Amino acid sequence: MNKIIIEVKSVYGNDLIYPVCDDAKTFTKITGTKTLSPFVITYIKRLGYEILYSPSTIRGLLWN
Repeated sequence: MNKIIIEVKSVYGNDLIYPVCDDAKTFTKITGTKTLSPFVITYIKRLGYEILYSPSTIRGLLWN
């Protein structure tokens, strides 16, 4: 199964999804954005990709 790694950052109270790996960055190039929306993540999953969170994202989710 293909996998992409993302990082979720809170920017001015909004959670934004940033690409970490090359495949995730390719999806942002396709969409013409710097971040991935939940809508795009849904379609990435439909293409058979597994979504992995970077360790810094997991730390942030646990301690915020």
